Amino acid sequence: MPSRCVIPRRPGPGGVTVYKGAMTMKMTIPALCLALGAAAISGCMATDDEVTGTAVAAETVPSFTFSPGEPVHVGTPITFDGSASICGTSTCSYTWKWVFTTSGGGTNNGGQMGTGPVVVYTFDAFAASKPFVTVVLKVTENNTTHNFRTAQTSFTVFP
Repeated sequence: MPSRCVIPRRPGPGGVTVYKGAMTMKMTIPALCLALGAAAISGCMATDDEVTGTAVAAETVPSFTFSPGEPVHVGTPITFDGSASICGTSTCSYTWKWVFTTSGGGTNNGGQMGTGPVVVYTFDAFAASKPFVTVVLKVTENNTTHNFRTAQTSFTVFP
């Protein structure tokens, strides 16, 4: 839900300190209004006393990398790193699984890989028996069951 934000104008010589996740930055009020713009504050207005507007929630954007990269082999631990994902709320949970496509075109669950932004997983012979597997990272906002986004990639697991 959008919330009203008011940033005091009288910050003193270094500007305003703005906190966004792990980022901290100092800016002057006009620079802050320009930098935040419509993406973060709708109706951003600067006066001598404050910057006002309506804060717009950031969108959750899952993403991940894995290493070592392809080719993936049975028995080799693979690190899947989703720590660069953007959480649109204060709390997000991360769950990992792999799936495969059946000969009829359906999708079956291959296995749960773990939870958290980073997991290490070792594929077995069952995964290698599939033409390819798809790894899915699900990032869920505020530990709900309905507010989530996914990212995925597919590859072949070799014996």
